[in-house]
Amino acid sequence: MKIRHCKTNHLENPLGFSMTKPVFSYIVEDAAGKTQTEARIQISTNEDMGKPIFDSGFSREIDSLAYSPGIALKPRTRYYWTVSVKTDAGEEGASEINWFETAKMD
Repeated sequence: MKIRHCKTNHLENPLGFSMTKPVFSYIVEDAAGKTQTEARIQISTNEDMGKPIFDSGFSREIDSLAYSPGIALKPRTRYYWTVSVKTDAGEEGASEINWFETAKMD
């Protein structure tokens, strides 16, 4: 199972965009399962994903087309994020580390 095309606000690794609310999306490929049963989004300001500032935990409420965590973003900050997915075939996989960087904002 592969998790690809990870996007923040419809862009892959956006740099310097003014965003107040990130929306994450992704595509699961080459999975034996037909549907996603749960997913987990983690966000960190560290490239190694240490000390996440947000962790959704595995949830049935996360949609691969659009998920928006309730976090406040800081200006001029690079955030790193990953998504993990479980399928109805018992598979579990995780994406590569993705990133986005906020603009000056105000």
